Amino acid sequence: MKKLLLISMAAVLSIVLTSSAVFAGNAEIPAWYANGGNDYWTHIVVTNISPVPITVTVTFWKSDGNLLASKTISTGQSTNSNGEYAVTLDERETKIISIDESQFTTYTYGSALINARPNSTTAQGKTTYDGTVYATATCQIYGIYHLNQFGVPINGGRPF
Repeated sequence: MKKLLLISMAAVLSIVLTSSAVFAGNAEIPAWYANGGNDYWTHIVVTNISPVPITVTVTFWKSDGNLLASKTISTGQSTNSNGEYAVTLDERETKIISIDESQFTTYTYGSALINARPNSTTAQGKTTYDGTVYATATCQIYGIYHLNQFGVPINGGRPF
């Protein structure tokens, strides 16, 4: 009986570990907001916690489920035709991905998927990192004149 219990626990543990590895490097951003006239804007703050450069790609969807494709989200930051915006972060670097209210004429909101992966090339003589934890992120949403603002830790504040 004890042997059967140990085998069952080992099987369950292997399933849990295998299934969690499938999602390594991804995290959901449940909401972002933007509205012209200084009403609402969003900052996604991303930190590379790995020892090598990474690429962070954020795929944006509007509230109707369509991609936020080929849209300028902030000065110098635009999504591609697949609704993606990508940025490279060096080791331990932090960057802000802005969704600026001045780029939207109507109240616009949606969700996003953030993906972090190590760069395939080596940087400064360092080899590619083989770990599965790459970044942490927070979504900061600001309201009228900073009077209404709140931060949402992405992935429960855990690395992804």
